Amino acid sequence: MIAAYQEQHHALAERLNHLVDATWNRPAWLIRGEQEIILRDSIGGLLWIALFDAVHHRGQLSTYIRPMGGKVPSIYGPSGDAPARQ
Repeated sequence: MIAAYQEQHHALAERLNHLVDATWNRPAWLIRGEQEIILRDSIGGLLWIALFDAVHHRGQLSTYIRPMGGKVPSIYGPSGDAPARQ
């Protein structure tokens, strides 16, 4: 699963790096199912929403790690389990 994520991440990053400025402002929409449009914005706007959603869920998952006996990684900065480097 990690290899698939890394492959897709690399492919998307390459595509985004080659977008011209005007493309970021083109209209786009998020579709659920066959045709139901659930969100309309620009390409750049939808990508910001996706980024914030990923950050939110990553933080959400970190709240489950410690009660299950794991170590919380430094997601947004140092954590109690992974302090800042001196």
